[in-house]
Parts: sequence; C-alpha cells; structure tokens
Amino acid sequence: MSGMIEPFDRWHKRYPKPGDKRCGCGRGMVASAEHGVSGRWQIRWTAPSGKPRKAGFKEKPDAERELIKVLADLQRGTYMDPDHGKETLRVFAEQWFAYLDRVHERESTVKTYKTHMRVHIVPFIGHVPAKELRRPTSNAFVEHLAGKGLAASYVEGIFKTFKIFVNWLTREQEVPLPGNIVAGIKLPPVPDRVEVVLTPEEVTRLADCIDPRYEIMVWLAACAGLRLGECVGLTRARVNFTECKLYVEKQGQGGKEVKLKTNASYATLPVDHFLIRNIAQHMVRFPGADPVGDDAVRKRRYSGYQPPANSGLVIVNSDGRPVQRQGFNKIWQVAVEKAGLPKGTRFHDLKHFYTTRLGAAGHDRKTVQALSRHSDPSMTDRYAHPPEAVEGLKIKAFGALFDPGSGRREANRRRGLAR
Repeated sequence: MSGMIEPFDRWHKRYPKPGDKRCGCGRGMVASAEHGVSGRWQIRWTAPSGKPRKAGFKEKPDAERELIKVLADLQRGTYMDPDHGKETLRVFAEQWFAYLDRVHERESTVKTYKTHMRVHIVPFIGHVPAKELRRPTSNAFVEHLAGKGLAASYVEGIFKTFKIFVNWLTREQEVPLPGNIVAGIKLPPVPDRVEVVLTPEEVTRLADCIDPRYEIMVWLAACAGLRLGECVGLTRARVNFTECKLYVEKQGQGGKEVKLKTNASYATLPVDHFLIRNIAQHMVRFPGADPVGDDAVRKRRYSGYQPPANSGLVIVNSDGRPVQRQGFNKIWQVAVEKAGLPKGTRFHDLKHFYTTRLGAAGHDRKTVQALSRHSDPSMTDRYAHPPEAVEGLKIKAFGALFDPGSGRREANRRRGLAR
C-alpha cells in the first residue's frame, strides 16, 4: 500500500525554476501548464493490483477527505477499485462459468445456468457494465421474457439464475451494487399444477403403451419410487435378485454417471418380487443394442463407428447407449397420449403412486417416508452399499396390484413376449 500524504496542487509548480513568472493567485505561486483545468486538487495512490490511481477535486478539503478514506480502506483491506465492475455482464458471465465449473458439483445444474445466461440473459443485458445494474434493468428483463411468450415457470427459472449470478457478482467479485436489484421483483404468476393421481389400471396402461424397451422404467418408478435419472443409471450390479433389493447409489445424466439428488436419495430399497421378475425379463429381452441389417453394418464400418462400452446398465437405448432425458421425454409423451392419461402427466407422478400405494398397503408413515427417501438417512463410508431404508422389510404390495397371474396381466405378458 502506498499513497500521497496530502493532495497535489495541479495548478501551481511545487518547485518553480528561476525566472518563472508568478501567477495572480498570490503567495508567490507560479502557474503550471495545467493552470485553470478542472480538478485542481489531485490525490494519487497505488491500488493493491499495483495499478496507479488518481482523482481530482475542485476544493482541497474534499480531496483531503477522500484521500483519508482511500488510505484507510487500503490499510483495512476493504479498498474497492473505482474501475471495478466496468466490464460488461458478457465478460463477467464467462468468468462465472469458469467459477461454476470449478466449484459446482452438479453438472446438470451448471448446464442449465449456462443455457439461461447464453440464450436469455446475455443477449438482453450482456452489453451493460456490471456496476451499472439497477432495479429497473431487472424489471425490464422480466417484461422482456414475458413478452417472448415463455411459460411463467420458465421465466421464474431464468430469473432465479439471474439472481444467483448477481449474488455472485456482489459476493465473489465485490462489484458494488444496490441491494434491491433482484429483491422482490414481480414475476408472472405460475399457475398451480393439477396433480395427477394415477390408479393401478392407469399405470398398467402406461406400461402397455410405452415402447417395450422402456416399459421397465414404468415399473421401477411405480414399484420402487425411482426417479428418471435413477432408472437410467441403474446397473445390473445394483440389483440384488436373491434378496429383492435395489442399491440406489448413482443416477444417469447426459450419458454419464453422477451423484444423486440429495443424501436422502441414497438407500438400499427392498422391493417386490414382481419388480425383480420384471427386471430379469427385461434384461433377457433387451440385453443391448437392437440388431441392424447388413447395410447398416457396412455404413458403420466405413464411418469408423465405435460400439458402446458395456457399462452394465439395465436400460439402454436401441443403439445400446445410455438413455438421454430429452429422447425419453418424447417417448413418454407418446405413451401418455396412447394410454389416455391427462395431458401433463409426468414420469415423477409414478413416484407419487409408489408412495401412496405403500401407505394404502398398511405401512406406517415413518416406513413410507424412509422408502420414499424423503428423510435424511445417515451416510458413512463403512457401508458397501447404501444403508437399508427399512431394516428387514419385505415389500409385497405391488405384486398384489399387478399380479401376472391375473387374466389382464397374463394377456399383456403374452403380448409382450410376442413383440
């Protein structure tokens, strides 16, 4: 830290030469080349970055007060460079991306943030210097998003990303911004979603109507409460066929194996024998990629096609590769329509079905909560697999609902084997 001990008079020479003529300011002062310019009283200091800084003032007392403040901030380590934040939001956005890649654990969340920034935020306000952000800018941005016809829930998600970015600017980059830039901004109202409560018959229709390769995902969600990522990330090694258990340890996202949503998601789940049997049948029917013709084989050979590695996944697409969320969503929407279910029925509604049916089968609330993985199970490194969701419990509720011995399920089974 370095700096002047008093303001510098730009108008007059501090060390006049012999023969210099005095100006009319009195007290024997000699005019400098800058005599009469604005900001007569100048203060100078060196920023922590080593960059020399200066500022001019009309009156000497104003310069003295500012110099005292600057020197004190330098001494305390609270100094803020006056040029800090002059870079545009576009520049800071790239720095934020690098920060997220370095510290954020969830790749899918980072991908969402980057998409919101690049598609919506930067095109609208990327040219604005960061330190010039103000509340009217946020209001204008929300109006811009609403004017594009985006769903209210999507506007809410984009603005949430913007809030996180602004908080990073102030917290990590120390850009001096007013505290009300994103606080209390009025967003378009998000309509309440009508909850879809599935019946056993509707779950059966879904399983019958969906692409046979993905039928097992319906049963995994409805009979074990697995989320979409947990379904596509399930491996053969995490299915205990002898003890009727699933080891929920990882999930699939973007073709990769990643951590689960929360610590509560990790569990060893006891499941119905009905589900275990369906998993076994699925693995026999769909051990990998669908067969292709001779022409496809030749084209692949000429293009340098690389067959997918055997990752041990229970569910793969027709090419033998990990299932992607976007592709499955299209398959899901087709199945929902064919099954005659309400528009907007989500895959996650099957997890709600699982929770409801556990309660209807007579399991107490604490057991249902543990099996649904809504609690916080303790996790330690001493477990070879995640801890038991409920110790020693046997699940039989779903075999009773979807008994393959009934005429309906037997007919569906014969139809499935013929597919």
